[in-house]
Amino acid sequence: MKIKLWGARGSLPSPYTPRSVEKRITSVLESFVHAGGSKLEDIEPFVKTLPRGQYGGFGGNTPCVAVTSAAGTQAIIDGGTGIRLLAHELLQGPCGKGKGEVHLFFTHFHWDHLIGLPFFVPIFIPGNTIHVYAVQDDLRPAFESLFKKPYFPVPLAQLGAKIVYHQLEPRKPFRHGEMTLTPYQLDHPDPCWGYKIECDGKVYSHCVDTEAKRVSRDELGADLPLYQGVDLMV
Repeated sequence: MKIKLWGARGSLPSPYTPRSVEKRITSVLESFVHAGGSKLEDIEPFVKTLPRGQYGGFGGNTPCVAVTSAAGTQAIIDGGTGIRLLAHELLQGPCGKGKGEVHLFFTHFHWDHLIGLPFFVPIFIPGNTIHVYAVQDDLRPAFESLFKKPYFPVPLAQLGAKIVYHQLEPRKPFRHGEMTLTPYQLDHPDPCWGYKIECDGKVYSHCVDTEAKRVSRDELGADLPLYQGVDLMV
């Protein structure tokens, strides 16, 4: 199972300022000199020794996480601005030819988890099928609100791809290819649901926007076992 964070910022995208980029470049150059670097051919080997965050930063996009099985089944969680970059990768495959299927799971519908969708290119290509999933019953109204004027010029009915809506049952396992996804409740204004994903002999628990108001075993109840795994706090 492979997990890739295409976006992990909350509330608002956080692009780097010119000053912050300048400081990062200066830091890398100073490290290069301190390591004894002096020639052009020394640069690439040196950069490969650095933590990625030191020379590339940590990104500023809002939540979008892709979970992919060893066999290639993929579940995308949330449609923040990070989904725009994920689209570029998907377009290299069937989605670019109008033959793709995308499976997009939502935790909740606050703006930072939706605002990348109008710029998700596969949704505009005829022939693609976009499966969208959520526990909440306002999944379809969320799409109807997003894709209409004055918020966006292209209405939902004119999107090229076919959108298929799926309502998940709370705490009930859902089978998606080789994956089993189980939604569990989080503590956040408006209903918010995390996902426990079991695949390839591993467990990943996707936990976002939670305020941990329930802290005892009794308070967490049936949600407690579903928190087990590798938690991602966004």
